[in-house]
Amino acid sequence: MRRLALILAIAITVPNAARAQACLGSVSFATVPVRLGGGAIFGDGYTAYAASLVAGKENAAFGDVGVVRIYDDEFDDTEDQVFIDVGFQRPIGTRAQLCPIIGGALGTGPDDAGTEIKSRFASAGLALGATFRPAPGVKLIPNGSLRFQYAASDVTAPGVADRTITDNYGVVGLGVGLIFFHDRLSFQPTVRLPFAAEDNSASYGLSVSVGIALKR
Repeated sequence: MRRLALILAIAITVPNAARAQACLGSVSFATVPVRLGGGAIFGDGYTAYAASLVAGKENAAFGDVGVVRIYDDEFDDTEDQVFIDVGFQRPIGTRAQLCPIIGGALGTGPDDAGTEIKSRFASAGLALGATFRPAPGVKLIPNGSLRFQYAASDVTAPGVADRTITDNYGVVGLGVGLIFFHDRLSFQPTVRLPFAAEDNSASYGLSVSVGIALKR
């Protein structure tokens, strides 16, 4: 059951007029204040899909809410979560950006053979990235993050006493954001490297973010 907690932590950790939101490798809030995000994470024995709505201001607070669905090879049922993250953008020089981020999530499943699982998660960490311009209208943003995670799963099974499984661990995230159309669209391949966890296997993903132009 601890592996389920790690899977979720990796899945939700699935997406400047002069520079994009460098710390997360995504489009700038200076250009568009709201964006839609989505992506997939592929790990050892599971696949996770996520979608989110992100909003914020340049060099100020930002936040996102979203949903995740996880398919695990060991279960017929899926695991579903709702998550929220909030952070603050802080510029470092003319290219880089540092963002402290905290988040939480609630999940249910996978339920199998009468067993029911309800989970809750919390995380805190830092994200750092720098923006480069290889071509007009295009930005390249290498970025990384370090998050510390807390996970708890309440397990109810027939004929067995209810129990709660908890775990603490860290996740290092690395990505390269590719920004196109003057901060309107981003693609980002990522890798997640957990440590001090029961399962320290790496996972890989791809996220997409689309800026939404709103009238002001």
